[in-house]
Parts: sequence; structure tokens; C-alpha cells
Amino acid sequence: MSETILDKKFTVESIEIESFRGYNKPHSFTFKEPMTIFYGKNGNGKSSTLYAIEWCLFGKIEFLSSLEGRSRDEVVNQFNPQGIASVKMVLKNGKDEVKLERTKNTGKASTNFIIKTKDGKFEGDDAEEELFKISGMTLDDFIRSVYLHQEAIRALLTEAKDTRDEALDRLFGLEKIRNIVNAIPIKDVKDTIKELQKKKDSFSQKITGAIELCNADIEKFKKKAFDNDLSESNLNQEYVSRNVKSIIQEIHALSKDYSLPQIEINQPSSISDFSTFESKVKKTLKDIQQESVDLNKISELNSKKIILLNLSKEISAQETPIAELQAQIKVIVDEEGNLEKITRNLATVEKELKEKNKERDSLDVNSKLIEDALQSLELLTKPNCPVCDNSIDIQKTIEKLKKQSENIVGKQIKEINNKISTLKERKNILEELELKLSTYSERLEREQTLEDDTLSKLSTELGIAKQDKSKILPITEKQIQIYTDEIKKLEKSAQDQSDRLQKIRESLDLIGKVVDVLSKEMELGNLKNLNPEDSKEIDNIGKAITGLHNFEDKLTTIVNASGKIQTKLASEMISESQKDIEDYYTQLCMHQHYDKLKIDVEPHEFKGRVKNAYSIRALNTKDGNETHVVTRFSTGQMNCVALSVFFALTKSLPVKLGFLVLDDPSQNLDSEHKNALANILTSISKDRQIFVSTQDEEFKKILQSKQHVKFHEFVGWDVSGPKFN
Repeated sequence: MSETILDKKFTVESIEIESFRGYNKPHSFTFKEPMTIFYGKNGNGKSSTLYAIEWCLFGKIEFLSSLEGRSRDEVVNQFNPQGIASVKMVLKNGKDEVKLERTKNTGKASTNFIIKTKDGKFEGDDAEEELFKISGMTLDDFIRSVYLHQEAIRALLTEAKDTRDEALDRLFGLEKIRNIVNAIPIKDVKDTIKELQKKKDSFSQKITGAIELCNADIEKFKKKAFDNDLSESNLNQEYVSRNVKSIIQEIHALSKDYSLPQIEINQPSSISDFSTFESKVKKTLKDIQQESVDLNKISELNSKKIILLNLSKEISAQETPIAELQAQIKVIVDEEGNLEKITRNLATVEKELKEKNKERDSLDVNSKLIEDALQSLELLTKPNCPVCDNSIDIQKTIEKLKKQSENIVGKQIKEINNKISTLKERKNILEELELKLSTYSERLEREQTLEDDTLSKLSTELGIAKQDKSKILPITEKQIQIYTDEIKKLEKSAQDQSDRLQKIRESLDLIGKVVDVLSKEMELGNLKNLNPEDSKEIDNIGKAITGLHNFEDKLTTIVNASGKIQTKLASEMISESQKDIEDYYTQLCMHQHYDKLKIDVEPHEFKGRVKNAYSIRALNTKDGNETHVVTRFSTGQMNCVALSVFFALTKSLPVKLGFLVLDDPSQNLDSEHKNALANILTSISKDRQIFVSTQDEEFKKILQSKQHVKFHEFVGWDVSGPKFN
């Protein structure tokens, strides 16, 4: 590589992106203006464009989580049939040109990287080394001095102090030192020392105090044995062997009595084997209890008995409503006859009622004629008949008609009305009886159907043909008694077996109490032969503790040294950048009261680790008033602080790439601050090439008023890639 290339700063002349992130089909950009703006809504490919620059240079994307395994296939466009991501980029400075090409196949973790310069073509590791010579930076350097990610700004805006401190360490290039310090397991070593010390103390105390504890346990176990009617003469191996043998014989007898397979149980050869013997016996007793007496049979018989009892109760319960309904029906039938007769009588009454109504209507017509005649006669002025015009005695005729109307017609209507009233009353009675008899009959039919169903169920349960209840109920009672006798017989057999099993369990329990005493006496004998001071275990633990203390001292030295180094480096970087930070803060934030910004760093020890703790304060140089920006500043003002730090670092750090990349830098800013940011970017673009991604329409319009700015507007996206205006 020539010295001219090493001394110059390279800008991006062009980039071609294919099958990378949001890009599927190939798309090229050529950059001729000092500032390039990628504008559009989220999801249209702006970030993919910026990522392409980062990935082409370093083969990684710092803030992109790898969710698809070690192969990092998330960089390959999922709609591309070849499954090969490709980014080609040309860096240029004057006549010097460097061509970079990085590709990656789906399923492969590594990338293929090629660089072409005037000195030749470089591939793989040689290409990576050549890039470092050209750029003079790693990915960490690139992130803190060239590429401002959205995530870096968000980390500085967070309320969590640890997150802000880590973000500032990343900006100052100290993240790897912080990660190394975090990885040093001082706390784990200290915890291990404590655990080992506890184990050593516990082991020593256990040995020295075990004899006393063992003696106490022996007395406790003996008391339990004596409380169960055992004597001192029973506390020996001979008692255990004799009773173990008896248990084995009784188990064999049980198996024979209940026709079960013989179970092989060996007599324990020593006291220490008793627990195995005890477990085997308990399992065998459980198996015998489950297999020898058919408990399921008892449960089955009880279920059948309960079913028969319930069905018998249902039949008895159904007798009362049936008898009541039959009695109510009999009363009606005795009084008026059956339903058919009542219906006929009702029809007869309705017919008579109809005829009487008709007869009354006819009399009403005659009565009306007489009344009309009377009215006509009373209105006559001449003594002539209005019909035949003959001479008549009007007064006598009127009196005659009135008498006829009162004596004959009135009497007949009264008689008919009385008859109609009687017929209506009779009709109501018959209708009510008809309804009652119909209702009672339907209910009786339902009850008899239920009874019939119950008798059918009972016959099915008894396994016999359906019979009348007078015959089937005695059969049911007899079957219930049969079930009762069988259940009692099986329960007696089960109780006898249970008593024998319980006796074995009690004998096993007594043997266990003797074994507890004998086991503790053996343990006491072993403890008396052990010297705690010569314990090899304690000695080994002590040596381990000493070694870990030495290891802890060395780790502490490393941590302290690392902490001092990272604090010193941060302090130096802050000192070198402080003036630029204040200048950018003044231009960008324009705070009405606090005109200066100051960043301090101090080492902070927490759980054995030393980390940088940053303090960002705003000052008023006139009255000396100051405040912590995280507690007083708005989100937009905090964003201005983050941008000020980034711009200052890009100016003070010795970078060899002559461009900056900013992803959505105007987030949370108001119009005034956006104008200030645009002015700063315009000023920086005089010396360095700038790439800005934004979805902020207001910020876009502000930048459009500046000179030498190229806009690429992303108007949409589909599976082929971004769509441009």
C-alpha cells in the first residue's frame, strides 16, 4: 500500500447492494454530493442501505441481533432464490481507488471478502488486513467515530445509569476493556472460598461433635425401642435375624394362602443391607394387598347394590303420584264420566246454548217491531192506521201493544236468558273438568312411563325379563341381600389379610428400631477410630482455600489495573474532546440557562468489579449553577447531548475514513434543534462526506434548503426490494 493512500481519507464513491437485508434485486448508488439523505417511512430499506456500508467494511452489523444461529443468515434477503448476499463498494480519494466486495451464502457463518487496489487483489484474511491498513480502524472504532446508530442514542437517553455508562464506554472505545473486567469471575472466586470455608468448618465440627451427637442418637433410638416394648436384650443382631426370617416365612404363607406367585426375598447379610430388605418387604406387602383380595370386586358389588337400592326407591317414590292421579281421575269419572263422555256432553250443551241464543235473537226482533210500532203510533196526528189507513183508536192500540210487549215478549226473553245462564255455567264446569281430566291423564301417562322405564332398568340390572312391580320388587330385595352377603364375606377376607399384613409391618417396624440402634453403635465405633486433625479431607480443603485466595489477589490486581486504565483512557478522551463537546452543545442545544456541558468519569467498584461511572452535567458559566442533564433535561435536549459527544469524538479521533453515517439523528428534536443539527451537518460536510437516514419530513425539508445535498426517497417496498421516487 502506498504512503499516499495511507495518509488520505477515503469517501464512498458508489455502492451496489444485492440480496442483502431489505434489498433483493441489485441496486446501485453513486455519491457525488458531500451530503446524501435517505428519506422514507420505516420498513422501506433505509437502514438496510446504511447496514450495507457497515457490513461491506467489517462483515458484521453491531446492533443487529443474531436470531438465526451462528450462520447469521439474517443479513441474506429471504426472497432471493440464490441465497447469496452481496455488497460492492468503491472508496476513493482523488485518483486512489479501492474496490471492496463482500458476499455471504445462506447457511455459512463466514463471508467472502475481496479488496482490489492499485497494489493488487487481496482475499480473505489478507483482504481484512489490507482494509485495516487503509481505514486504520476496527468495527468498534467505526461505531464510535463514523456510524451513529439509533441504538447508541437510545442507550444514552435511558434512565438506567449502567446502560448510559456502557453506551459512553462504547463511544470512547472502552467497551472491550469493560467486557474483559465483567468476565473476570472475582465474585465467583470469593463465593467459592466462602463455601469451601463453610465446608471445612462444618466438616471439622462434624467430626469433633459427631461422637456426642451419635451417643445422643443412640439414647434417642433406644428410648423409641423401649417405648415399643423392646428390652435391652432385644437390641442385637440375633433379634434382627430371627424376626427377619419370621417375616420371610409369613410372606411365603400369605402368597400360598391367596394363590399368589412365590416372591423371592433374601435375608440381609448385614445391618447396612436392612434398608434394602425393608423396601423390598414394603413393596411386596403392597403387591399382596392389591392382588390377593379383589377390592375392585367389593367396589363392583357395592355399586350394583346401590343401583338396585336406588331403583327400588324410585319405584316406591313413583307409587304416590300415580295413586293420587288415579284417585283424582276416578272422582271426575264417577261424577261426569270419562273424557269422551264429558266431551259429548260439552258438545250438547254448546248446541243447546247456540239454539237458545238464536231463539233470544228472534224474540229481540219481535220486541223491536212492537217498539217501532209504538213509536209510530205516538207520532200519528190522525186516527188512521199507518199501514191500512183505516180509522183506529190510537190510544187503545198503544196500550194493547205495550201490554203484549210486557206480558208475552218480556217473559219469554227472561226465561230464555235464565236458560242461557244455566247452560253457560254448565259449559264452564264441563270445560274445567275436561281440562283437568286431560291434564291428569297426561301426567298419569308420564308417571307410568317413568315407572315403566325404572322397571326396565331394574330388570336389566337383575338380568331377567321385564315383570310387574309386584313380582320384581321381591326379586330385587333378594338380590340386594345376596350382594350384601357377598360383600361381607369379601370384606372379612380382606380384613383377615389386612391384619396379617399389619402384623408383618409392625414386626418390620420393631426390627427397624433395633437396626437404628445397631447402626448408630457401628457409626460410633468408626468415629472413635477417626482423628479429626489428621483428616485428609480437611487438609485438601485448606489447600484449596489458600490457592483460591492467591488467585483472588491476582484477579483483584488485574481488575484494579483494568479499572484504572479504562478510567484514565476515558478521562484523556474526554479531556481531548471537551472543547469540541462544549462547542457542539452550544450550537445544537441552545439551552436558555445552561451554556456549557461537562463530562466527568470516576472508577466505581461494585461486587468486586471496577467500572467507569460517568457524570454528565450542564453548567451556567455566569452564576456557577449546574445540574445533571439526566434529571433536568428533556428527551430532545438529551438527544442533543448525545449528538454533541458523537460529533466531538469524530473530530478528535484519528480516523482514516472521510465519511460519517447517521441513522435518524433528529429523533425527539423540535424544529429549532433540527435547524441547528442541519447547520452542523452542513458545516461538517465541508470536510467529510455525510450519509443521513431519516423518516422526519420536517428535517427533510430543512435539509432541502441546504446546498450540495442529494436525496434518495424510499417510497415503498416489496419482495424485489425498496421502491424509489
